[in-house]
Amino acid sequence: MNPYSYDVQALERKARAVRRHIVRLNANSPAGGHTGADLSQVELLTALYFRILNVAPERLADDQRDIYIQSKGHAVGCYYCVLAEAGFFPVEWLETYQHANSHLPGHPVRQKTPGIELNTGALGHGLPVAV
Repeated sequence: MNPYSYDVQALERKARAVRRHIVRLNANSPAGGHTGADLSQVELLTALYFRILNVAPERLADDQRDIYIQSKGHAVGCYYCVLAEAGFFPVEWLETYQHANSHLPGHPVRQKTPGIELNTGALGHGLPVAV
């Protein structure tokens, strides 16, 4: 059996679900969003979270988990949608994106959102922090 085999159709279905969430998320956000930036990383984050990364909602404190750092903080909408689809928090939270007192602010904040590893926003600082 090929250890690298995977169900492409399942990943495509998951990516479609993420795209639908992104469109709704940004349309309903009181502050707008970065739809283009969000859509630009759907396939990447879908592949990472549903095929490649060793990470799960029940293992957030596991030292052996993989860590993903989203340096492009303004594209957090896609990140939130993938985390919701992966079970890190309820999909219903997506309706509160950028609302007052939401768990989903306009840039990643690890103290507010399960699955976020680093507060980011300024482009380019994710790599040096990760290293």
